[in-house]
Amino acid sequence: MLILSRTKTSRSRAAGAALGAALAGLLWNASRPSVPAPTDAMKARASAVEILRDRYGIAHVFGKTDADAAFGFAYASAEDHWETTQTILIAGRGELSRTRLSKKALASDFFVQFSGIREVSNAGYAFLRPRMRELLEAYADGLNYYASKHPEEVDARFLPWTGKDIAGQLVFKL
Repeated sequence: MLILSRTKTSRSRAAGAALGAALAGLLWNASRPSVPAPTDAMKARASAVEILRDRYGIAHVFGKTDADAAFGFAYASAEDHWETTQTILIAGRGELSRTRLSKKALASDFFVQFSGIREVSNAGYAFLRPRMRELLEAYADGLNYYASKHPEEVDARFLPWTGKDIAGQLVFKL
C-alpha cells in the first residue's frame, strides 16, 4: 500500500510538473513580441523587385529603382544568411548578450557601449545624403519584410530594423 501511495504522489508530481511546464510555455509565448506585419509600402516595394537565382543559387536582383534593388538585395541576403545577418545587427546595437551569454558577447556589447558607436551613427545619420538614407531604409525594409514572411526564424525583440541600424552595423563592422 505504501508503494501505491508513492505512485500516486509521483504521478501527481509529474502531472503538476507537466502542467507547470505547459503554463510556462503559454506565458512565454504570450509575452514574446510578435513579428510586425509588412506595411503597404513594403508590399509595394516587394512587387517592384524581381529576384532570380541562377543554377548555382546566386541571387540576381532587379528593381525599378536603386532602393528597390537594395530592398531585394536585403531580402535575398536574408534568405541565404538570416541568422548571421540578425546576429550582426544585434551586435551592432550592443545587445548581443541578450541572445547569448558569453565572454565574446559581453565584450562586444561593452565595445559598442564604450565606443559610442550607436550615438555616433545615429547623430551622423541626419547628415547622410537623402539618397543614401533612402537606400539604408530600403535595405532595412527588405530585412523586415523577410522577417514578416519567416517569423519562426526571427528574434522579434529586436524588430523592426531601421536605416540607422544598418548604418550603425556598418560603423560597428568598420
